[in-house]
Order: sequence, then structure tokens, then C-alpha cells
Amino acid sequence: MKKSNDIIFYSLLALCLFTNCLFIGYYYYQQNREVLLGQELEHQKKQNYELIVNQIESGIIPHVISDKKEFAGYFVLVFPNGICDVCNKWLFKQISELSSTSDLVVVVPDKLKKNMEIYNTVYKLKLSSIFCSEKYAISQEEFKDMTYIFYCSKTGTVLYPLALHHKNIDLDLYFKLVKSIDLDFL
Repeated sequence: MKKSNDIIFYSLLALCLFTNCLFIGYYYYQQNREVLLGQELEHQKKQNYELIVNQIESGIIPHVISDKKEFAGYFVLVFPNGICDVCNKWLFKQISELSSTSDLVVVVPDKLKKNMEIYNTVYKLKLSSIFCSEKYAISQEEFKDMTYIFYCSKTGTVLYPLALHHKNIDLDLYFKLVKSIDLDFL
């Protein structure tokens, strides 16, 4: 009788160990799968980001400079189709933390100027100029919520366009890099 109890005990112990090993193996499999999926998502975001930058640079996404050259010598932040203050809190935070926003202008569609003025006050953005223009509207649905920035040289040329995504850009670093490589700042 004692021997049969020992057999049952060791059988149950072996079954529990086997079950725990399966559980641990499944857990590690899921962890690896999550890591791979995360890497794939990051890769896709990076590809989409590069696609947007390439399209800005190639002129597919319009960034027409005014004939008055009103943006010459400024960094131009463009909200082509709309402004979502909840979606852009990260951006507003970065703008408010910039040491100086005197060389930053914002372009929004006419219907959104009032909203941008409110955000300028609420988020303490210290923006010197907010321009209205429909020239920057983007009709492609995949770029509907995109925000981008570029530097407009003193001659009115669009330089260093960059699509803004909260994980991909540090505005302060962008400003420093452009200022360090562009002849307008030398």
C-alpha cells in the first residue's frame, strides 16, 4: 500500500513538474513572440516615417513657400490638416521646453488659427507667429494627421524636412543639428 502511494505521489509530482515546464516554456515563447512583434511594429513605423520624409523631400507632399518669403530664415512647423491637442501633447511639451521659439513659426489651415492660439496660451508655447494657409493641406488619407517641420533658408528653399512622430524626433536636437550644418547660421 505504501509503495502504491509513493508511486502515485511521484507520478503527481512528475506531472506537476512537467506541467510547470510546459507553462514556463509557453511563457518564454509568448515573451519572444511579443518581442518579435514589437520589433516588427518598430520596423514598420520606421519604414512609414522614412516614406513620409521621402515624400516631403520629393515634393509629393506639398510644402509651398509663400512668394513673400515670409518664412525665410525660420523653422516652419506645419499642421496641414488639423491639430489634435491630445495627440500632440508630446510636441507641445517639447516646444514649450525649447530655449527659444523666436525662430519657429507655425502654419495651420485658416479654420484652425483660433485653436492654435488657444493651444499657444494653454501649453505656454511662446510662438511668435501663427500663419494660416490652405497650401499645405494634404489630400492623401494616410497623411491626414501628419505634422511636419522644415527649415526655410534665407533664399526661401525648403531644407531638412522632417515628419514628426513622438518616438522618432527630439525637436531641440533637430534645431541644434540644423543650426550646426546650415550655412545660414554660420
